[in-house]
Amino acid sequence: MKKYQRTTTIIYSLSAVLVASGIAYLLVANSEYSDYKDLASVGMKANEIAEKQFEISFFIVAAAIYFGLCTWVLKSRNNRRRKVPYITSIALSALLLVAYIASRTLGVPIVGVEYYVGSLDILTKILQGIATGLSCAAIISMKKQQSIAAENRSTIELISKSRSVSSKPILSSAFFFILLLLYPYTLTAVTRTIKRTRRIDCITLLAGIR
Repeated sequence: MKKYQRTTTIIYSLSAVLVASGIAYLLVANSEYSDYKDLASVGMKANEIAEKQFEISFFIVAAAIYFGLCTWVLKSRNNRRRKVPYITSIALSALLLVAYIASRTLGVPIVGVEYYVGSLDILTKILQGIATGLSCAAIISMKKQQSIAAENRSTIELISKSRSVSSKPILSSAFFFILLLLYPYTLTAVTRTIKRTRRIDCITLLAGIR
């Protein structure tokens, strides 16, 4: 029961972190959109416009994916064998983290190299790390639950088999005991039947002689 409650707590905590990640990405998208409007008012180059539009779209899509992933995790919370949402959460967080590191070091297509690191950037990375840890914890907890359930099933099967095996000697002993109890009565009845048969034979023999 404690294992089940622990898994449920992990799932709800992960859902909250996924929602927070989605909100953080929406805030980042809003910040980029504000920069886009400010730069548009003073004039922007074509490549800068494409860069800002790509970043805004990317962050909105990331937020939508996190919200959808949260819904997926909550819907599959009653199915303890369904690990796909948690694996997806790990993969998504790792992908976004790698993309962020690449954008600050090697550069990525369209955007190039970004040197600015804001508070929202740090927040999203922290949330992604927490989401990855909670997803791993959920998978490990579900594996433990499955192993415990398998052990319980095997224990129940062994108990049922031992009961069926132990009940056979009891039944045979009871049957033998009943035979012992009925033996005198059965023997008396058989003796009486034999005596009656002999009497009938003697009477028939005497009647034949006469």
